[in-house]
Amino acid sequence: MKLSWLTLPLLLVGCQSQSNDLDVTSDTLSKKQVKTIVDNINTMYPDASKDLKEKAADVVIRAVENLVHVKGGTFDMGDFKTSCNIPSKTFDRMDWSPDASCLASPASVANGAQHLHKVTLDSYSISKYMTSFRDMESMHEINKLPVPMYNYHKKRTVQRSDEDYQERLEQFGDYPARTKSWQEAKDYCLWLGKVSAFGFDLPTEAQWEYAARSRGKHTYYATNTGYRQVREGSYYNPKTKKYVDYKNDEVNASNRIEKIGIYPPNPLGLYDMTSVNVQWVNDWYRKDYYLNSPQKNPKGPDTGSQKVVRAGTAARVFDRGGQDPKLKHHSASDSFRCAAN
Repeated sequence: MKLSWLTLPLLLVGCQSQSNDLDVTSDTLSKKQVKTIVDNINTMYPDASKDLKEKAADVVIRAVENLVHVKGGTFDMGDFKTSCNIPSKTFDRMDWSPDASCLASPASVANGAQHLHKVTLDSYSISKYMTSFRDMESMHEINKLPVPMYNYHKKRTVQRSDEDYQERLEQFGDYPARTKSWQEAKDYCLWLGKVSAFGFDLPTEAQWEYAARSRGKHTYYATNTGYRQVREGSYYNPKTKKYVDYKNDEVNASNRIEKIGIYPPNPLGLYDMTSVNVQWVNDWYRKDYYLNSPQKNPKGPDTGSQKVVRAGTAARVFDRGGQDPKLKHHSASDSFRCAAN
């Protein structure tokens, strides 16, 4: 679905006289940047209610505030291997060394991540959070798009007139946004760009991995420790020769979909890069793309039948998959985050 309003030209600061009628503020953005956002909202949606305009402006302001700057650099992209004899006896807890010689993921041969290759990226920014259902719905509502949630009981999309609409919004508002297609995620990021005059888009696959690995570090999970520590999880301690259970305050990942940002971020400050949710990126998927990928700012194949998704249950930072860009319903496990160049 290609939305016609995405073709609107960017609007210049100070072009609208009614820009002061929305009650929105920011502790981070300048007054000039806030005014640009408010003016663009007023121009794009002249007939929308003040409440809808303020909600949309707040979404865009927070999106800009939540960007994390990622300094560019060069890294080895793909499965950078691990010890053939993992001391912890679990893939969730691995430590890298230069002599690592065994693939760190059983899926790397099937998805092409085994082809380690150098990538050099320019600096960019990426959202510290996945997009929330509440923010996605605010964008959909002001653009008169369907609610991005499927009602499996009624076998139809949720309606804003439904009795339980507000209840659903409160219950799932802080959970990751649900998508029905790759294009839906893409359109949301481009909308942020149109309103803010920032270069928002989905991150490329290389940008996503570089950020998940805190600028290309040899860490297997995008967590605060580099390990995947889940509730009721354990690992073998070779020193004591006993299995050790993770304590509640050590948990940093989940085996189910949960609210955004409840676990510690990775060292770069990004939340939920290790997540049950898969996350759309910009690239078309091709298993052998890494064999011919350009070193400088790769963007994936020109065409394809599947889009790359990253993260997912127990996925390492380099694990990748291909997924049909069109889904049957809004999927709770298919989400995304935006980036800005």
